[in-house]
Amino acid sequence: MPGLDASLSASGACDLPRINLVKPKEYKGMCDAIEVENFLWKVGWYFKKSNAEEEVVKIHIATYYLLGTIALWWHWKYVGIKKEKIRIDT
Repeated sequence: MPGLDASLSASGACDLPRINLVKPKEYKGMCDAIEVENFLWKVGWYFKKSNAEEEVVKIHIATYYLLGTIALWWHWKYVGIKKEKIRIDT
C-alpha cells in the first residue's frame, strides 16, 4: 500500500511512522474501583504503546499522572524510598 511502506535509514534501521498516543487522564485519588481500574488500564496501555519496559520508567510515567492528595501521598512515599526508609517490592 502506498504511504504505509517504512523507509530504511542510512543505518539500515526501519523508520516507522510516529504515532500520537493518547495520554492517560490524571488520577485524583478517588476511592472508586472503576476510576482506579480505568486509570491502571489506560496507564498499562500507554506503557505498551510507548514501549516502556523498565519498572522505574513505568513508575515515573504513572506517578506523573497523579493529582491532589494522591500526588502528595506519592511524594512522601518517594521521599521515604529515597531515604531507604521504605521499600517497595514488585
